[in-house]
Amino acid sequence: MAKVLELLADTTNFTYTHVRPPDGIWGSQQNDGSWSGMVGMVSRQEVDIGLGPFAIDAQSAAVVDFTWPVTIEYIRILGGRGRAEVDPWGFLFPLDPLVWASILGALLVLPLAVFLMSSCTSIKTPVQFMDETFNFTSLILNQGISVQSDWWWERVVLAVWGLVTVVLTQSYAGNLMALLAVTNIPQPFQSLHDIVDDHSVTLLVQSGAAKTVYITTAKVGILRDVADLQQKNRLKFIKTSEFVRSINTLVRNGHYLLISEEVLERAVMARDFSRKGQCDFYLGREGFLPLMYSLAFSKGNCLVPVFSKRITMMLESGLYNHWVKTTIPNFTACDNLPTKIVIQASLSVADIWGMFFLLACGLALSLFVLCLELLYNHVHQ
Repeated sequence: MAKVLELLADTTNFTYTHVRPPDGIWGSQQNDGSWSGMVGMVSRQEVDIGLGPFAIDAQSAAVVDFTWPVTIEYIRILGGRGRAEVDPWGFLFPLDPLVWASILGALLVLPLAVFLMSSCTSIKTPVQFMDETFNFTSLILNQGISVQSDWWWERVVLAVWGLVTVVLTQSYAGNLMALLAVTNIPQPFQSLHDIVDDHSVTLLVQSGAAKTVYITTAKVGILRDVADLQQKNRLKFIKTSEFVRSINTLVRNGHYLLISEEVLERAVMARDFSRKGQCDFYLGREGFLPLMYSLAFSKGNCLVPVFSKRITMMLESGLYNHWVKTTIPNFTACDNLPTKIVIQASLSVADIWGMFFLLACGLALSLFVLCLELLYNHVHQ
C-alpha cells in the first residue's frame, strides 16, 4: 500500500505524511454513533486519505467514500504448524478401536461357544473352558497350541480363528511399520467448523475491522457460532498493533488461531521463514468472507474518481500483484507444505515408551495375580 500511495502521489503531484490513529485500530462504529480508528479520522477530516486498505461495507460507506477496490481478499485461518512426532501409543493405531473391541469380543465369545457345545456331547470340567480361552489367545499371539480333542468341529473352529488371526496380525504389522516410518504433521484446523467443535483453542480477531463486524453482527450460521465463542472466552479481539506479536507468541504455540486477510498472514509467514528458514505456520484450506479493499476519503471528496481511475490502470497493468509477490521475500515459500514426512532416524525411547509402559503394567498385574495365588494356596492349606 505504501507503493500504491507513492504511485498516486507521483501521478497526481502531491506530497504526504503518515499519521497513525491513537487507538491503533482500523475503525468501527461506537455506541454513540461516532467512529474510532482510521475510519473515524477520515470521516472527521482529520486526515485527507485513509490508506488502509479498508474493507468496503455498508456501515463505513455511510461516513466515508471509497475508491475503486485495490484488491479482493479472502479471510483464512492461520495456525501454528505442529511438529512431526511419533505417538508413543502409535502401536494401537494400526487397528480401529472397533476392531480391537471385536477381537476382545471374539476372545470372550469363541471359548464360551466351544465350551457350551462341548457340554452337549460329553462331560467337560470347568478347567477346559480356560484351556480353550488360552488356545484362542495363543493363536492371535502367534504361539503354538496343542489340541487333544477328538471332535473335528472344535478343530475347525480353531482353524477358522487361526485364519482370521493371520489376516489381523499381518495387517497390524504392515500398518505399524508405515505409522512408525511416516509421521503426520498435524494441521487440524482447516475451517471455522473445526474451530467451533474443538474446545481447546482460542480464536483471535482484529478489533475494529470489517470482518469483526460481520462476525459479531451475524444472526445465524457458522459466523454466529463463532461469535458465540466470546461467551465461552474462546474469542478474543486484538489491536492491529498487536497483530505480529500475537502471532509470534500465541499462535505459534498451537493453542490460539487467528483469522485475517490472507495477504497479511502470508506476509507474516514469509518474514518468519526468512528469519528462521522453516515454516512454523499454516493456512487453512477454507477461504470465507471475500471483501473488497479500497482507500478511504471523506464524504464528497472530489479526488475519489481521480484516484479510482489510476488504481484501475494500476490493477490492469498487474502492478499491485507484482508488488505483493516481490516486496516481501519468500512470499510463497510456505505454500503447499507437506503434511507427511519419512523418518530416517532410529526410534528413541520417547517414541515407543507406551509399549514399555504396557509391559510394566502387565508385569505388575502378573505379580499381583501371583500374590493372590500364593495367598489362596496358603489359606487353602
